[in-house]
Amino acid sequence: MVAYKKKVRFKKYVFKLSFKQKELIDKFCKIHKTTPNKLIRKSVKEFLVRNVSANDDYYISENQLSIFDEIDDENDVRADDENGFTLQDSPHN
Repeated sequence: MVAYKKKVRFKKYVFKLSFKQKELIDKFCKIHKTTPNKLIRKSVKEFLVRNVSANDDYYISENQLSIFDEIDDENDVRADDENGFTLQDSPHN
């Protein structure tokens, strides 16, 4: 029985560069002995490693409830009541 290797799937992106940008990429690639395709793939990979993993914790979907905001608001009202202030009389307003 022959084990089959899982096929790697790629997606294609198409974008336009100005003539000056293309010249700069070609010049950089010639100096560093690489291809424009490798340069772009490496640049995208480095960008994703730096930025995507850092932002995963901060993403909140639009449909997520904000129950903690309501709890914090209730705690603020209770703290003001204990000090003898209401939200309208609060010196912070």
